[in-house]
Amino acid sequence: MALTQSGELGAELAWRSNQNHTRELGPAVQMLLRQVGATARDISAVSVALGPGGFSALRVGLSFAKGIAEGLRIPLVAVGTLELEAFPLASTGLPVYAVGDAGRGQLAWAAFLQDETGWRVTAEERIATPQELSEQLRAPALVCGEGLVSHGAVLRGLLPHGAHLVLAPPPTRRAATLARLAWRRLELGRRDDAAALQPLYLRRPSITVPRDQINKTDQSAQSRA
Repeated sequence: MALTQSGELGAELAWRSNQNHTRELGPAVQMLLRQVGATARDISAVSVALGPGGFSALRVGLSFAKGIAEGLRIPLVAVGTLELEAFPLASTGLPVYAVGDAGRGQLAWAAFLQDETGWRVTAEERIATPQELSEQLRAPALVCGEGLVSHGAVLRGLLPHGAHLVLAPPPTRRAATLARLAWRRLELGRRDDAAALQPLYLRRPSITVPRDQINKTDQSAQSRA
C-alpha cells in the first residue's frame, strides 16, 4: 500500500501476506498514516488493484477499499493489476504485454501501449497458454509481470524475434504505481461505484459449482415444475 499526495509518493509499504490479509491491512494503514503525520480523515480518495489475482486476496483488498471509500464518503478508483505491471515500461514506447500466473499451466495477460494518443490498453485481460500468447504477440514488444516467475523459461523459447522478457523478482508491481494511475483518472473525473464494483476474475473460482452442473440443476428443476 502507499500514501500519495497529488500522485506524489509520501510513504509506501510492501510485505508478504499468506493468509492474514484481514488482520494485517488495518494496522498497516494506521502505521503509514502515522508515518506522514496524518489521520484517516485526511484521506481524500482510495485506489485499489482490481485483479486478476488470487480469489481471497482480491476479495479482502476490494472489500477493505470499499469500506474506506463508503465510510469516509470519498472517491474510489480501481485499476487492473496487469496495468500496474505494464505502466512502469510506458516510456519505452513499445507494446507492453503484462502477464500473471492463472494456474493450470496458463497465463493471465493484457497488452498496453504509450503513443501519441496517450497510455492505452490494446488487448483486454484474458487467459491463454504460453503458446497461445506467443502466437498473438507482435514484436517488437516487452513482456513483463509476476507471471514470468513461473512461465518465463517457457516463454523465452516461444517468443518471436524482437520480443524481450523484462525479468524482475516479485513483487513486480508497486502501490505507488497504482496511486499514480488512479490520480490520473481522478483528474479526468473518473471514479468507480463502490457498491457495484467487483473483482476482476478471468475464470470462475475453483470452489464454485461448475457451469455445466448449474445448467443440469436448472434443467432438472424445470422438468419437475
